[in-house]
Amino acid sequence: MNAPLSSNGDCSFDQARTLVELLDCAVLGEYKVDYSSWPPRMDHALLLIMVYRSVATPKELLVHVADRSDSAPFSDAAIAKFLILWMDQAPQDFVDSECYSMLNGLLQALQRNPALEPAITLAQRLLRLPAQDFDTTYSGISTISAEVPRESRTVSSRSSELTIPMKNRKNHSSLNIIFDYMEQDDRSDSPSDSSETELYFPPSYSHSSWASEHSADSSASFLSVEEKHQFYLESLLKCPPHLIASEIVRLDWDLFSKVRLRDYVRFAFTSFSRFKGYPEAFEAYTNVAKFCNFMSDWTSTALTNAPESLRPSVLSLLVKVVGFLYHWGDFNSLFPMTIGLQKYIDRNPDDWQRLIDPDSSCSDLELSVELLEEDLEIFERCRDKVIRTGNRFEHYQDEIRSRMWSGKQYIPLWGPFASLLILAKDGNDSFVGEEQRINWPKFILIGSYLNVARIALERPYFVAYTPEAFRVIRTVQHMSDNPLQEDT
Repeated sequence: MNAPLSSNGDCSFDQARTLVELLDCAVLGEYKVDYSSWPPRMDHALLLIMVYRSVATPKELLVHVADRSDSAPFSDAAIAKFLILWMDQAPQDFVDSECYSMLNGLLQALQRNPALEPAITLAQRLLRLPAQDFDTTYSGISTISAEVPRESRTVSSRSSELTIPMKNRKNHSSLNIIFDYMEQDDRSDSPSDSSETELYFPPSYSHSSWASEHSADSSASFLSVEEKHQFYLESLLKCPPHLIASEIVRLDWDLFSKVRLRDYVRFAFTSFSRFKGYPEAFEAYTNVAKFCNFMSDWTSTALTNAPESLRPSVLSLLVKVVGFLYHWGDFNSLFPMTIGLQKYIDRNPDDWQRLIDPDSSCSDLELSVELLEEDLEIFERCRDKVIRTGNRFEHYQDEIRSRMWSGKQYIPLWGPFASLLILAKDGNDSFVGEEQRINWPKFILIGSYLNVARIALERPYFVAYTPEAFRVIRTVQHMSDNPLQEDT
């Protein structure tokens, strides 16, 4: 049975729903899907759904891919992605000798494609697991591993130096962006040195059940926390900005908040600069004035480019963001955003007056963000300081620099974009707690008008296939066809 997908690989709302329905039936054995008619770019969308929807056991999923490998319905990159996703999240009890044999067979088949060397390296690292990290039921794995030719298990000199125990691994969503990036034709940002393109992602341990029990296990050959953070940041920096933006919605905030502040600023500034066209930013990321000017321009431009009917909502949203940044101590973004807002207010005083006038109401706007008295007080306090300094960064540059490089204060957010994510949460505005769900339509609508959440248009299948995500895809596609209409 064929999946009715467009020839260019785009995935619409109805097509995505059909894809999931077909996959459910195929994995459950109700009927066979004809994968040959699917566009190549749909390969990894299918595999991600297979993994994340958990429509079958890990072993059944592995068999599902391995059985079709001979007829090559999946691209090499798609199979590589599946292997790593599978090994990175499959429970220990499912990794038996049969699984190991299939995994190794698929890996050896992929070695014919030199473009996948980074992925193969990572997959081989995950596959070469010490026997003591498995249940005794599978003690034969160590013998099987020893029989695998060394050349098939080692791609680079560094791969033999690292072993990642099964118990210390858990799926990290950032694998997605790396694999999508590998499939891009434009690799101009990737360094030529193969050792620099080797990819590694740390396990997401913050919410793992084994974290407290095994974190002090000195016998495990494992990267230090600092090394993991460094690998994580360097890998993200190699990705296109629109893919980085997509990852923010699934970022492990507990892990990311531990990253050294200097690396955080480098990551955020470089990502923003590539997105908005500041080519000098990467070399000058330590220049506080340039960072501030960039953030200020971003804020002012976001307001100016928003549809006129939505500007009051966008303005109130950014004022609210200033309050969040103030409470979180993110002064590196707080002052520049305030200056950007002040620039806009200076040019459009009526918009600001209408916003703070109690007789003026924005209740008819779907995206209105209610401004509390506390929000206005914080903004006025920051605004007064900006006005007193004449919008000149040098007056508080030392304050920003001392906070930025002190190493004592971490920034848990990626400037305004991440703040938008928090604002899009259903329920209250607190960041604490895993129970809160993202109001995806609200987030995408806000982010689209601020020219940040472009990912939903370019890679709709990176959004998890949930009812909320379907509405997002449909909403954003509608907006792209009718950018000034608010009926979504």
